[in-house]
Amino acid sequence: MRAAALALAAAATAACSDDATTSLLDGPRVVAIVADPPTVAADGVAQLALVTALDGAPAAPDEVSWRACSPAWPVADPVRDCSGDRALALPVAPDGRAVVDVAAVAARFGLALPPAPADGDPCGRAVVPVTIVVEAELGGARLIARKQLDVGAAPPPRTNPAFVQVRVDGAPLAPGAPLPAGATVALSADLAADALDEVCEPDGEAPARHEDVRVAVYAGGGATLSELAFDVIEVEGATITGAVELTLPEAPDDVPLWLVAVDEGGGVAVWHDVVPVR
Repeated sequence: MRAAALALAAAATAACSDDATTSLLDGPRVVAIVADPPTVAADGVAQLALVTALDGAPAAPDEVSWRACSPAWPVADPVRDCSGDRALALPVAPDGRAVVDVAAVAARFGLALPPAPADGDPCGRAVVPVTIVVEAELGGARLIARKQLDVGAAPPPRTNPAFVQVRVDGAPLAPGAPLPAGATVALSADLAADALDEVCEPDGEAPARHEDVRVAVYAGGGATLSELAFDVIEVEGATITGAVELTLPEAPDDVPLWLVAVDEGGGVAVWHDVVPVR
């Protein structure tokens, strides 16, 4: 079930764009939506940031708008199912971030949150998912993405994962350090241990381990990947980090790399760099 949860979380990130993940670095694309915090209390506020790219390079959209969707209506089509009376326009900060005030969302839709147990909600199960939709204009294209934000009466604190460093063949990848053309290397990453939340097993009543994380990898510039993601998991108290094989182009080039980490609670972290291949 832990593997299934991670697969669903990674699919949710990739589904920010309706295009296949292999075309993420071609043209204007949504890379991720990051909610801070990823789970919000009934009296709380969250900020959502949209991460977009144009031909593999970070690019801010020309225009952006956000809206919360009615939890009473399934959102199969974000345009059709999250509009009019089924939507609430969200305030947008000058940097394009959305501001989600849970009290305002609850008042707009009559949101009823499940009561938290007497000892609180240490496993984060008494929550209601609220779908947030963002529309943006970038590079002449209209981008539409959505993010699920869990809201609870007294949810446990949840944080986004954080990248410490990316590794190539086990060694830290230094900014601007070239990699050999035509080589195949093992690509992995270290995540901050203090940013991994404690979570419960499906049949547990108290946190028993740190959450697992799936890291999606996207490469441009003619580079190819053996897999689209690797996992960071905890087994018997030890953290085990996977890797993917990155095959670099034969000719000298600059390879844009994106890593998107998604944890079990919907937390997201994004890492980007351009690696010179020589």
